[in-house]
Amino acid sequence: MRLKNLTEILSNLVDETIINTTAINDFTVGSTILSIYEAVAMELEQYYVLSSTNIMNGIEEGVYEAFGFKRRVARKAYGDITLTFNTVPQSNVYIPRGTTFTSNVAGVTQRFETLKDYVALKGKSTATITVHCTEAGTVGNLGAGVINSMVNSLSNIKKVQNRYAFLTGQEEEELVAVKKRFQTYIATLGKATVGALDYAVRSLPDVAGTYIKSEVGHVSIYAHDLNGALSGELKAAIETVIEDYRPAGIPVNIYPVVLKYVDVVATVSVPKVSARTPLFKNEIKDSITRYLNSFTSSDDLVLAELTQRIMGIDDYEIYDVVLNNLASNLIVEDNELIRAGTVTVNFKEV
Repeated sequence: MRLKNLTEILSNLVDETIINTTAINDFTVGSTILSIYEAVAMELEQYYVLSSTNIMNGIEEGVYEAFGFKRRVARKAYGDITLTFNTVPQSNVYIPRGTTFTSNVAGVTQRFETLKDYVALKGKSTATITVHCTEAGTVGNLGAGVINSMVNSLSNIKKVQNRYAFLTGQEEEELVAVKKRFQTYIATLGKATVGALDYAVRSLPDVAGTYIKSEVGHVSIYAHDLNGALSGELKAAIETVIEDYRPAGIPVNIYPVVLKYVDVVATVSVPKVSARTPLFKNEIKDSITRYLNSFTSSDDLVLAELTQRIMGIDDYEIYDVVLNNLASNLIVEDNELIRAGTVTVNFKEV
C-alpha cells in the first residue's frame, strides 16, 4: 500500500479544482479555500495512516492466531509471607482460602490473599504461606517487610511479615516483546533442541529466567520466577509445557537456581547537607535492591554498571560512589542467580 502524504493530497486537491473549474482560483497562503483544503488533506492523511496501521495489525494478529500464539496478560504478584505465633500451637492451625493480608505502611493499600487452604503444623512457632495480590500488574510488587497485618483475624498470631520482596507482578506484554517472542518461537519449531526447550520454558508467564544444561543422555533445566524461586506449581507447569519439546527417551530434570545473595556497602558522596536525608538514603537503598533483584539466571554483577545505576539516581546531588565491600565483578555460574542481600548506604561529605 502506498500512502499519500499531506503535501501530495493538498496538491491533488488544488490541481483537481483548477482543472475542473474557473470559479475558484485563489490558492494563496491564508486564503479560505486553501485553509479548507489543508484541513481536508490533514484528515485524509490521518485516514491513510490509520488504515495502513489497522491492516498491518490485522495481518500480525492473523499470523499469531494461525499459530495459536497469544499476548501475555497482566499477572498478579505473589510470594511467601511468614506467620509467627504468640505461643507454639498444640494443635494444627487451619488457615482458610481467602485469608487476606495488607499493610499498615502509609500509602500501601494493596491486599493479598491465599488461593488455597493451609495447615500450620502443631509444635511449630512459624508458618510460611503463599499469597497473591488481588490486583494484576506491577502494583503488587512490594519490598520486604511491607506486608505486616491481617484483614481476617486468626487467634494466636503475633507477627505477619513478607521476608523477601514481591517481584512477580507483570503488566500486559508490550507489542515489541510479543514480536520478539514470536520470532523466537518460529526459530524453535524444530523440537528436541536446547533452543526449543528454552523457548518452551520461557513461554510460561511466571518464568523469569532459565538455563538448560544438555549432556549426553541427560538434560537439566534450571528455572526461576521473578522472586528467584521455583514453586511446586511452576515446576509442574514446566514439566507439562516441555512435553512436546523434549527429546524422546532422554530424561529431563528440573531444578531451582542457586541463589547468591550479595551484600552491598556503598559510600555516596553528597555535597549538600540538606540532601543527606534518611529519605534519600532509603531511595538509594531501594534502587540498589531493585537493580539486583531484576537479575535473571547467569547474569553477572558488573561493578561499573551498579555504580552508574547509583549515580543515575540523582545527577545533581550525587558526586561519587564507592562500593566498599566489593573489590571486583561478581561472575556467577549459569545456574546461579544474584539477589539483593543486606544493602547499606553511607553518606560522605565532599
